[in-house]
Amino acid sequence: MRKQWDKIFKEGGKVFIKPQENMARVARVLKKEGVKRVLDLGCGSGRHLIYLAQRKFDVYGIDFSKEGIKIAKNWLRKEKLKAKLKVRDIYRKLPYKDNFFDAIISTQTLHHNKIEKIRKAIKEIERVLRPGGLIFITMRRA
Repeated sequence: MRKQWDKIFKEGGKVFIKPQENMARVARVLKKEGVKRVLDLGCGSGRHLIYLAQRKFDVYGIDFSKEGIKIAKNWLRKEKLKAKLKVRDIYRKLPYKDNFFDAIISTQTLHHNKIEKIRKAIKEIERVLRPGGLIFITMRRA
């Protein structure tokens, strides 16, 4: 799967540019709730990293596509924005401390594996999200 996404990003560039349709509403709720640190789980080429960094959140991104992360870094640099990015498999132990994030977003990502791996990813989300933290997840319709 990693090679497939690396190929998609290498050939298509940013691929996804516009934020997910609910992201403006999500950002408003995050601001209202005093959220500071946000993880974009499966950040791809960075459309939500850019969107949230523009709104002054402390943004982190993780994706297993090296090409996606490379594009995200370049896009952030071009926009003079910052985010902390990692190339990692989201279905393994996440490289963050317990209760580290105020919020986690994940759009059209979590469903890209078998149910056992998805359950493991959800446990990791629970671990790195602070108690009372916020989460926004979208998945593909069956």
